[in-house]
Amino acid sequence: MHERKRGRLWALVALASATGCGVADVKHETVEDVAQALGTGLFVTEVAQSTAYAGSTADKVELLCGASGGCSAFKVCDTAPGGETCSALQAALGSGQRAVVSRGTSITTTDEVWLADASGNELAATRVGPFACAGGNSQARLDCSAAAFASCATPNLGVSSGACDPAQLPETFAFDVRFTTNQHGHPESTCTRPLCTGLVELIDAATTSIDFALYGVRSQQPLIDALAAARARGVVVHGVVDAEDAGCSTFAYPDTPALIQALGAGNVVCDSGPGYSYIMHNKFFVFDGARVWTGSTNASDTELGGEYNSDVAATIESARLAAIYRGEFEEMFSGLFHHRKTDNTAHLLDASKFSDGSTVVASYFSLTDDAQDNAVLPLVNAASATLDIAMFYLTSQPIANAVLAAAARGVAVRVVIDAGGAANAYSQTPSFCSAGIPVKWENWGGKSHAKWAVADSALPAQAAVVFGSMNWTGSGNGDNDENTLYVKNAAFAAEFESEFEREWSDLAAVPTCHAVSAEGADSSSCGSATDCSVSCASGSCCDGADNDYDGHGDLTDEACACDDGIDNDGDGFIDAADWECNVVLEPGE
Repeated sequence: MHERKRGRLWALVALASATGCGVADVKHETVEDVAQALGTGLFVTEVAQSTAYAGSTADKVELLCGASGGCSAFKVCDTAPGGETCSALQAALGSGQRAVVSRGTSITTTDEVWLADASGNELAATRVGPFACAGGNSQARLDCSAAAFASCATPNLGVSSGACDPAQLPETFAFDVRFTTNQHGHPESTCTRPLCTGLVELIDAATTSIDFALYGVRSQQPLIDALAAARARGVVVHGVVDAEDAGCSTFAYPDTPALIQALGAGNVVCDSGPGYSYIMHNKFFVFDGARVWTGSTNASDTELGGEYNSDVAATIESARLAAIYRGEFEEMFSGLFHHRKTDNTAHLLDASKFSDGSTVVASYFSLTDDAQDNAVLPLVNAASATLDIAMFYLTSQPIANAVLAAAARGVAVRVVIDAGGAANAYSQTPSFCSAGIPVKWENWGGKSHAKWAVADSALPAQAAVVFGSMNWTGSGNGDNDENTLYVKNAAFAAEFESEFEREWSDLAAVPTCHAVSAEGADSSSCGSATDCSVSCASGSCCDGADNDYDGHGDLTDEACACDDGIDNDGDGFIDAADWECNVVLEPGE
């Protein structure tokens, strides 16, 4: 099993400035440069010499953290007659938080000041100075300004210099994308694989708040324990989950009550009451109002823990996106789900909101925001070269029409579809195959649980992704609670394209447009080609799951034992006489 997270862009960039007592040149010459520096790290805003502040008179250095997710512990360093010296390690700062660090009397009129990490390594582009002011004076930079440090003047330490709020500036598009890669393994109740360990690390690092929306929990006690531990250390932990009844007593995922009990009933809200027959199908977390974790990954042994199904989980560090998700969360936490919700969130974070000037992120929540028309169809309709789709259920006629139109205009379309999803009576798979679109039924033991597409990945100016919790179905768009993201960013799209190529290669032995049973010998490692009753090393016939939802799991499903002479599913048909032992699509649900 290998981990793929090449999209990590947790940058730490900082602002540098000039020399002398008066206004001088600035190494970052444009507002965009300063915005990028502010949006991603620490920088020095003021240096005061022999100044009385906070109960002592000494040289003081003021810093501001501009990163939306906060800044790590740091040191303040400067030149000195005997060489470079650094302060003791300073505590980490929150976004927009300031610190004033005393440097004794070590800053001379010819010194420079810079910042270092916990190991004493200089942070790039943070060196400023020299500062040649008389005792009691300082040089300061207007916050968020591209101007150099101003002339020597009275110190104004610990407060804003007044130019702007860092929160108004563009953010760096920082992300981490992880895909499941254990499709030939087994479900696991442990938390040792990258998706689970990564999520627990985010939970453990939270300092103020965790808001989550989960379909439920199954066999993932480490996740429950991590959330309970966060609450115990003072983090405000609130969640919403799906319930199968109006009284919040029956759940599709059996360990959901344990989650509610661990966090306290008042901290977890069910989608009970009117409309509970629809599902709260979201899978997202918001940490400290600064980062969003989302995708198709449920908190289960087949997904988060075992990485058995094919899934994605992406973490995006953006205070703006986090605020949008929190808005949706708060609506559900107040008890409004499904058709009782309103369209009350912002949707578009355009290129002006990101420091690269090109990234676009758009967020749509079902059922109020019409993710189909606002995210999926624009991606498909804009594709000019390639369109790769990985999907669990695809029954939407408008989306299918757009995919067929893309293929007709010359776009190279490929599809990986779940075997169970392809067997649905309303699946659009037959129309794709009739049009010559190459479609691969997965033959994994688990599901192709993905819900994403990537377009024009080789064209940086156009590359884009749509992903989230929503299957491309009418109920996904119009009844359930779901979240869908459209992301236009070449590096982000490259992660999804690489994963699609991995899946396509993994299915190399499966002919295109060839029907595969969701639960059967063709989705398992069996003793013979048609009978898993002799031996089953892995796959859908020995994973403990009813993969085709017919009420019969593993060897009680006729398709898993087509040569054993037994009517395994009790329908009156044995082995080859049973339709499940033939290449016939399962009737629709």
